[in-house]
Amino acid sequence: MATSVGVVLFAITAALADSTREAYYRDCIDARIEKCEQLATHAGSRGPNLQAASAEAMEQARFYRESKEALVRRMHEEAVPQKDYKIDHFLIESYTSR
Repeated sequence: MATSVGVVLFAITAALADSTREAYYRDCIDARIEKCEQLATHAGSRGPNLQAASAEAMEQARFYRESKEALVRRMHEEAVPQKDYKIDHFLIESYTSR
């Protein structure tokens, strides 16, 4: 009996850890979208470099928004560590290799 309770508790703990990790990934993607949208505010700038950077940022934000759940699944499958720089690298690489 104690063994089966231990197995059930382990399964519940693992499921909670997975959902926590996925929530963290979603939060990181939301933060990345927010950064892109912030950069996109320069769309009305007179300089062509800022306009180009703004357009690229808008495109990135669209990609992350539309691909959010697929990116979360891939990060989970690939066991991307919960480190901001690792997740940023994964997201940028996903965007550039699409």
